[in-house]
Amino acid sequence: MNNVTYKPKTDILQRETSLEMLLDVPGVRKEDLKIQVEKRKLIISGKVRPTELKAVRAEYPVGNYERAFVVGEDFKTESIEASLENGVLRLKLPKNETALPVEIKVN
Repeated sequence: MNNVTYKPKTDILQRETSLEMLLDVPGVRKEDLKIQVEKRKLIISGKVRPTELKAVRAEYPVGNYERAFVVGEDFKTESIEASLENGVLRLKLPKNETALPVEIKVN
């Protein structure tokens, strides 16, 4: 395995009550992912293990993945949800009630 650390491509989507992050992590298994929040910093790391087979052509990266994002106080970091499907890591960061829009009715 090489010593290169890859930054997964990431889409960040704004939802009404949450922020959704989609990270491209092909070949990373669930048990090789680590997601943590430390001092308002969201750190996602993982690794792709090399295959036992000899590759004729190998374009997918093998090695470590890592990406970090600063998470503002508008989010409930203790309630982050994560799922992995088809090489895409999906994180849902719920917003605090104070960060949600408030509709004011006119009388």
